[in-house]
Amino acid sequence: MSDWNETHRETLKRRADVATATALGVAIDAALKEVDRLTKERDAVCDWTRDESFLDERDKWDTACARAFTFIDGGPRENNYTFYPGCGRKVRAR
Repeated sequence: MSDWNETHRETLKRRADVATATALGVAIDAALKEVDRLTKERDAVCDWTRDESFLDERDKWDTACARAFTFIDGGPRENNYTFYPGCGRKVRAR
């Protein structure tokens, strides 16, 4: 009976190791997919175009994410805007 218990324990341990490895593999795959998603979002660009019809002293810029942004002095480049807080993407001023 001792031999059966030992064999049974070894079998259960192997199955547990496979299950742990499988769960770990699934978790690693999910983590890598999330890294890829975040990297794509980080590299995404929000194009900004200056609204020439805006008659105020300030510069009004329309964003690709359907928002508008106004600077008191200068535009996105002059104000060192690298990322837009509205959508989190990189600003590309045109």
